[in-house]
Amino acid sequence: AMSTTTNDAMPPADDSMDVEDREDDIMLFLIEQLGGHGRSFARDRTRAVKRVVSEIYSPPRVTGIMRSSGVLQPGVALDLTTIDPHDGQPWDFDRPDKRVRARALLRDQNPILVVGSPACKAFCPWQAFNSQLRDPTIVRREYIRAMVHLRFTMQVYQDQIDAGLYFLHEHPAGATSWQDESVKKILAQRGVERIIG
Repeated sequence: AMSTTTNDAMPPADDSMDVEDREDDIMLFLIEQLGGHGRSFARDRTRAVKRVVSEIYSPPRVTGIMRSSGVLQPGVALDLTTIDPHDGQPWDFDRPDKRVRARALLRDQNPILVVGSPACKAFCPWQAFNSQLRDPTIVRREYIRAMVHLRFTMQVYQDQIDAGLYFLHEHPAGATSWQDESVKKILAQRGVERIIG
């Protein structure tokens, strides 16, 4: 995974705090855990951060937990299993128009964190072994498709970096995707770390 972290513990709840103060504490904690600075939280908040976490290539996992807890405002989960309200169709990132709309939606919602989990099948070492036994035309088509999705994910992460926000990329440590130039470009930027574990 690519991320930034600290070892601080979540601040304890104070029964005298109102909901907005508690949300501020949680937001501070999240920002600090992601390698940010709590003192810049006020600036982040005034930059119209409306959502805390959004997900791409994932059904509502983190956003689902946030929605059910009612503590923080979740962003969107953009995945084949979720529906684009614009046209009532799934978020199929094989379609260029869906990729463009997703980036615009994420820029509009301005989530503090985007969690990306693009499919890793084409980048798996075992898949490379199996690919030798399959039709090379199909293997090549699948790889090109996977690269479109991987590079789209890196564009979303670059949008986050450019906005001074955060991302978490989920891919197996042994995936060959880590060697792609678009991934290396993101990894080389200040404040981006690769964490294995």
